[in-house]
Amino acid sequence: MAYPDAGTCPPGMVCIPEIPTDPYPESRFIGSDNDDTVNMGGGADVAHGRGGNDAIKGGANADRLYG
Repeated sequence: MAYPDAGTCPPGMVCIPEIPTDPYPESRFIGSDNDDTVNMGGGADVAHGRGGNDAIKGGANADRLYG
């Protein structure tokens, strides 16, 4: 939606106001939401959790190789 930008919009024109400056622009890149996705338990579980270890070293594979 376009809103008149009071004081700077010429008569008869519909102006889109400038997006307010974010005082902490880096927060949208390194904020807690992104940190949760990248560094918290969910990612660690996928990479290093029991599921991965079971698939590599679990009984099913051992049975197939040495059963």
